Amino acid sequence: MEAETDFYQRIRVFLDAYTKAEKKREKPYGKKELVLSVKQMVYESDGKIKISELEEKTGYTVRYINKVFMEEMGFSPKTFCKIIQFQRALEFLNYGAPDKMTDAAVALGYYDQSQFIRDFKKYAGMTPKAYFRLVESKHYKTKVKETRFLEE
Repeated sequence: MEAETDFYQRIRVFLDAYTKAEKKREKPYGKKELVLSVKQMVYESDGKIKISELEEKTGYTVRYINKVFMEEMGFSPKTFCKIIQFQRALEFLNYGAPDKMTDAAVALGYYDQSQFIRDFKKYAGMTPKAYFRLVESKHYKTKVKETRFLEE
C-alpha cells in the first residue's frame, strides 16, 4: 500500500487484501456449528425439512451448506434427511401396524407410497411390507417362546 501514490490505488490494494482475508476467515457460524444446527433441524423435522428451508434458516446458500456437510459428515444434507426419514420409518413399523402402507408413507412425510417403498428398499434391502411381516413374525415368535416357558 505504501508503494501506491494515488489514494484510489491504495483503496484498491486495501480492498483486495481485505477481501482475500475475509474469504479465508471463518464465518461467525463456524462449520461445526453449522453442521450441528442443520442436524438439529433435520432431527426436529424427522427428515422432512427441505434443503431450501435450511438455507433460509441458516442464512447460508444451499451450495455452501452442501459443501460443509460433505466435508464434515461425508454425505449431503439431503442424504442425511433420507437416513433420518428411514429411521423414523423403522420406528413406525416396529411399534405400529399401519392399515395401509399409503397411510405409513403419508405419516412419514413421503410424497407417495412408491417413493416410500423405493427409499425403504434402498436402505433396508426389502419392502416396508416385507420388513413389517418380519418384525411381526419375530415379535410373535418371542411371545410364543415366553408362553411356552410359563407352561412348564
